[in-house]
Amino acid sequence: GEYVFYVCSDDQGQFFLSNTDSRQTEELRVTNNLSGRRLWTEGARSDPIFLERGKRYWFRGLFKEGHVGDHFAVAWQPPGQRPPKDGARPIPGLFLSPAEE
Repeated sequence: GEYVFYVCSDDQGQFFLSNTDSRQTEELRVTNNLSGRRLWTEGARSDPIFLERGKRYWFRGLFKEGHVGDHFAVAWQPPGQRPPKDGARPIPGLFLSPAEE
């Protein structure tokens, strides 16, 4: 189904996602410039992205900190669900695994 990804960061953040489990196909999906911690309505979001059940996808997040208050988080809106509310937790760890180099 189609997922939407949300990024909150201080100061600048980027979220990359591949359409495979390889970094070689990663694409920049979200760029955020300064938002409050887990204030998803202040952050930036992706266009809907189709993900296939059971398939693994490569992703990475980058952020740049100027001074004080650094943070970076990514949340998602799975198919058929509402957007995350402000303060909601980022993507649960049970959906993540370490990258295989």
